[in-house]
Amino acid sequence: MERIEGRYVTLSHCWGKIEFLHLATTTLPRFEEGVELEALLKTFRHAFDISCRLGIRYIWIDSLCILQDSEDDWLYQSAQMDQIYNNSLCNISATAAENSTEGLYADRHEFQTWTDDIDLKTDGIPGRDDSRSIQKCTILDLAFWERIVDNAAVNRRGWVLQERLIAPRVLHFCHNQIAWECWEKEFAESRPDNLTLHQLIGGSVMDGNRLKSMIPTFNGRLLREERLRKSMHGKPWEIDEHLINAMPSIYCFEIWKRIVEVYSKALLTKPSDKLIALAGIAKLMSRRIMNGNDENYVAGMWRTHIEGQLLWRVDPVVRRGSFIFHSERPADYRAPTFSWAAVDTNEGIKYGDATDYGLSPDKYKFIAVDRVKIEQKTRDSFGVIVSGYIVVKGVLKKIAIFDSKRDCYTRYHWQLKKDGQILGETYKMIYLDAPKSDCPGILDYGSGNGFVDGRAYCLPVALDRVTSRSELDGSPQELVCLLLQSVKGEHGTFRRIGLTKISRYHSRSQEEVFELSKFGEEANMPCPWDPIAKKHTIRIIC
Repeated sequence: MERIEGRYVTLSHCWGKIEFLHLATTTLPRFEEGVELEALLKTFRHAFDISCRLGIRYIWIDSLCILQDSEDDWLYQSAQMDQIYNNSLCNISATAAENSTEGLYADRHEFQTWTDDIDLKTDGIPGRDDSRSIQKCTILDLAFWERIVDNAAVNRRGWVLQERLIAPRVLHFCHNQIAWECWEKEFAESRPDNLTLHQLIGGSVMDGNRLKSMIPTFNGRLLREERLRKSMHGKPWEIDEHLINAMPSIYCFEIWKRIVEVYSKALLTKPSDKLIALAGIAKLMSRRIMNGNDENYVAGMWRTHIEGQLLWRVDPVVRRGSFIFHSERPADYRAPTFSWAAVDTNEGIKYGDATDYGLSPDKYKFIAVDRVKIEQKTRDSFGVIVSGYIVVKGVLKKIAIFDSKRDCYTRYHWQLKKDGQILGETYKMIYLDAPKSDCPGILDYGSGNGFVDGRAYCLPVALDRVTSRSELDGSPQELVCLLLQSVKGEHGTFRRIGLTKISRYHSRSQEEVFELSKFGEEANMPCPWDPIAKKHTIRIIC
């Protein structure tokens, strides 16, 4: 095929459920001869019009540029997404359109784009200049960008997130106005002089996070401060500044964690695309985090500080007094269970505080990842995963997980087991990854067994919410643990089923939390035990 050079734009759009003309082996001859403009969907025609208005001759549209019935072409092209979007002049986004028949141009009402300016009478307000009784103010809509862009139809699609983040510029066609987004600024017709993003945390208005910005020392630091403030309920005096003032590489991890939290909520027509649809962003981040060392990418995470990255969770959803679990594991293998990519959930996954323990003293972490092995379908380190595992050194504890049907505050809880007996405290801060898929054997409390075959284990990983103040005054430090299930017939092999937190407030004594890592019966676990290092060797797989 003839090589074409020149500037080009790209298009992000919702495919929808309708059938439309697209590139395939059967339609390739027709495309080579030339397709009538009227044969294409309205969104495509509008995108061509915008491209022409910009003076750009070429446009890249996924459904028209990738052979949709060729797995080989799909694998090849999907591996090029970082180059395709990053090298484009601009990405045209059909932001508000539910499908490609709706187009980009919407009916507009000019008054809807007016800014909300008001004249506020300030007489009698303490601290106000009496000479100016009328103050011109602008009403801030903290949810403006979230409403017209972040939560719009196209940005709920999984593939679109990387298109939006990788492209240097995005032109959003929203329901009532056009918005602009680049790596440095956001604008909208109703905010033409730069859109200032804000958010409310702990009763205080703070600068908002710019999803598209990937500047570690600014946006990464802001994300880190936001996460720590949320964990301390917005109390800045609770935070040790050294936790905020980290190395630039740590700020990159903060950006990655936010991307994963947002992406894990997105919709995919093919769930098997979970990691592929993020590969372009991963390659971009690899160049920033790992200086292009692709081997550090591990199924949606990074080898550096991987111990903390294992501590993602799926929060339970409570509606009308009932616990609802939408999360489930896909029928077809996609990623090892230690990866967030192995779970589908409409609510997305969440990261806690204990995610960069490479910077913290060893006394705050209780595991070490000794070995990582990921096998891809192709040579692409960011491609489709065939199999994978990690080998962890830590101290395993046998537990029983129960269904708390009579408890209105939690659906599940767990307790320690020793010699087949239930003992110790009842722990209710439990986050199961996909209980309907993983835990069909959970029984009522009265059975005394928990899992029907007793294969549940707890692995203490790290202390969460570690601040200088918490060490000085004994404020709560949560012990974060992985919940594992042993694999039948494979000694030392486990699969992840969830995460749990143990607060000092919820234990019989403050010491019990830390004694978990010293509790007896170590040599009787279904995995190798090193009596010198006093650690188990645990292999976490499918």
